[in-house]
Amino acid sequence: MNILIITYDWIPKNSIAVHRPYSWAKYWSRWGANVTVLTAVKKSFDAPLDLNLPDIENTKVIEVQYSSFGSLVKKDPKKIKYFFFMRSVKAILYKYLGIDLDPRRKWVSEVINSEIYGSKYDVIISTYPIKGSHLIASRLKKKHPDSFWIADYRDFWSLSHIISKPKIFKYFDRFLENKLVWERADLITVVSQTMALQMKRYFNKRVHVFSNGYDIDTFELMKNIQNSRRCNSNFVIAYTGMIYPGRRDPMPLVNALVKYYSINKGLPKIELHFYGQSSDYIMHNERLAIYDFIHCKGHVSREVALEIQKKSDYLLLLESNKEDAIGVITGKVFEYISSGTPILSLGSSSLSEIAMLLKDTGTGICLGIDEDCIYNELIRFSKIGRPSWYNPKFEIISSYSRESISKDYFNLIVQKLK
Repeated sequence: MNILIITYDWIPKNSIAVHRPYSWAKYWSRWGANVTVLTAVKKSFDAPLDLNLPDIENTKVIEVQYSSFGSLVKKDPKKIKYFFFMRSVKAILYKYLGIDLDPRRKWVSEVINSEIYGSKYDVIISTYPIKGSHLIASRLKKKHPDSFWIADYRDFWSLSHIISKPKIFKYFDRFLENKLVWERADLITVVSQTMALQMKRYFNKRVHVFSNGYDIDTFELMKNIQNSRRCNSNFVIAYTGMIYPGRRDPMPLVNALVKYYSINKGLPKIELHFYGQSSDYIMHNERLAIYDFIHCKGHVSREVALEIQKKSDYLLLLESNKEDAIGVITGKVFEYISSGTPILSLGSSSLSEIAMLLKDTGTGICLGIDEDCIYNELIRFSKIGRPSWYNPKFEIISSYSRESISKDYFNLIVQKLK
């Protein structure tokens, strides 16, 4: 079976989005498939570019070069101010008018003009975002209708809960998505049940769910859970994800910590550590940078981030408390679950898929945005050193391994091709 995986997110881009297609290539090639990965040469705006994963045997990676104004400007120090100005303009146009000035769009036209456009594969699987992956796959499907095309969604396109824009642009996006993806694709896959239900309601087509996961072996998972630390003195709450202002907001926890320090004397100190791009956000936020219990640790490699997750006393998980985020399950949560460290989730309601996942695995608790509730939980943490709700269920956690999920996905593909 010849499989083409189309994904912009690939090594060396240090993003959680890389690990979903990487795990497909890793395991499917082991099970006898001839896997080709179609991606793009990464640009400076894709940074950080320090993800170091092993090359995959029997897998061919095609990196298509493309020109981009954004990367050219950023390389010239004299023009750096223009780069940031254009990035701000791009964000405003997309958020409020639906105009997409993504510099990666040129990647699509370069692929269409390359020799790979004439190649035929048994299976084409494109993963979104970036939008270009689906656009390339759609054109390949039109040229080679016998190929079996799977459109995979890690996030919504026209149904996105993050982008605000006029209804006319949303309707146009939905029309475009329906014509180019839903009417042409042979199979649609998503990462959560709620996503599947919402998409089926709008596009009236069956959707299969294959969640994200973690990619460590059973022995290491058991070791992480058994070696889970118990805090008896000062403790650290670490965050290694992204911050989106207005949606992933650490302020409820910060306000609860301000109250904790103002009322309690003699209790253990609690430090809040931010890593990666969230660290940059905190440093430039005047409301947050003033607190001495907040520490900005900067960017670290993936290997270091995984060690931090295991050595911290608690892990902070942020998501929006809005209704449209109920079905969102980030790839980061599965890293957290496999780390052997209790998870403190803020934003997500008790009805969200994140809440159900944390409850089922016995690894975390959702506190919403209620600052009093968060404060009371901090008091309990400081007195008992370990939350009573942390009771990791090994068998359930192990079902979310990338290998197990990739196996189920592969079996479905084989079944569909019979």
